[in-house]
Parts: sequence; structure tokens; C-alpha cells
Amino acid sequence: AKRGKYTAEYKKIEYNNILKRFIRLFDIAILDKMAEWGKKNADIVLCQTETQQLLFEKSFDRKTEVVSNSAELVKSESCEKENIILWVGNFRAVKQPGLFIELAKEFKHRHDWKFVMIGEADNTTLQLIEEIKDQKNFSFKGSLSYDETRNWFKKSRMYVNTSSVEGFPNTFVQAWLNHCHIVSLNANPDNLLDNPTMGRVFNGDFNQMVNYIREFTDNTIYLNGSALMAYKYAINRFDININTNRIMKIFKLNT
Repeated sequence: AKRGKYTAEYKKIEYNNILKRFIRLFDIAILDKMAEWGKKNADIVLCQTETQQLLFEKSFDRKTEVVSNSAELVKSESCEKENIILWVGNFRAVKQPGLFIELAKEFKHRHDWKFVMIGEADNTTLQLIEEIKDQKNFSFKGSLSYDETRNWFKKSRMYVNTSSVEGFPNTFVQAWLNHCHIVSLNANPDNLLDNPTMGRVFNGDFNQMVNYIREFTDNTIYLNGSALMAYKYAINRFDININTNRIMKIFKLNT
């Protein structure tokens, strides 16, 4: 939704060779211009969130439509839960997977709770996982299918998101649809987590997040009522059939 997205990111990279840095930044500047031309000239622009919509319209001075992430709904107003705290994602730096490993270490003596990671780990994170592999309440499952991952959401009481920045995580939708309480370090799409019935966000304060999870596990606060309210919200907003019909209406209005 911003201008100069790639240039801003690549300016942060340090190069020993000045010529290589110049060539790379020139290349990325062209990529930005191409992407921005597409954004300005596309017939229709769809945004995931209202926050993205406002930023995009300000950056590119054009109207957009909001269509939320979508999921094929398996309706179930309750799930059989276990004492599992879940992390799901790819292992890019922005996801900060190492923070979940750090979190698990904080609870190494809590054998009544399990910390489970799902995703294809990079070499950096594999080294961190190797250091914690003997911790009995920690488990790394690697890359799993969508259905296998959904089963873990069904079993888990809590989903933890450690990303530094997100658009609208599909994992939030999976958590809400499977009555799994969301705890997020930073991500708060459309400020939904300002409502405690939808989850909790800690605005980058890792220690505060750890304390909240400790309180959650110590007091067996399962928030079943809140999880049900979040589930009902997700059913209404993320139904793939409703959102597909919405997209078709947008197409018809623009043809």
C-alpha cells in the first residue's frame, strides 16, 4: 500500500562493494516504478483490510474495495481442547520465529503445557530448535498440510503470532474459526485485537506478552465465551462463498 516499498527495504542492506549496491538499488527502483504503474493503472484494486485501503488510497490517489481473507468454513461451535500453545508460519525474518522458541524456554518447567511450532524452518531457526530439542514440552512439526495444520488449531487453546509486521494473517482466521485464543506481539489488523474477545496484542512488548501467557496458563483462563464470539465474527466475515459473491459484484460494477 506504500510507495517505494522495495527501495526502502533494500536500502537497509549493507554491501561491501559500492558498485554492487548501486546496481541493486537501481534495479529495485525500476521494480518499484513497475509495481506502482500497475497499482495506478489496474482496473480494480482489492485490499485485505480497511487500514490497507486508507493507506493505498492516500499513496495512489484512487478508490479501492475491501475484500477480507477467505476460508472454506467447517462450522463447529466448540472444539475439544488440549493445553497447547501453537505457532504457525513461514520462517522469514519478519515472522521472528526465534521469539516463540524464547517463549517456550520461559515455560520449560510447565510440563502440563505444550509449545508446538509448525512451518518449514530456515537454517538459522533450525540451530535454535536444536538447542531446545530436549525440552519435553516443546515440539517442532515442520511443514504440514492445510488440513493437518487446521487439526492443530482445533486442539490448541492459544495461537501466538510473533511477527514484526503483518497484513492480515490467514492464521488469525484459522484461529478464530477453531476457537483458538490469539496472542499477538505486533499484528493487529484493523485494530480487531483491541477488543479482548478477539485476542490480545502487546505492541512489541515481549515481556508483557510472556506475563499474560503465564497468567493464562496459571489460572486456566480458557476464554471459551470470548472464543465463541470471535468464531461468530469469523463466520460472518471470512466465508469464502460470501466473499466470492462480493468479488463477482465488484467485477460486474467495473465492466
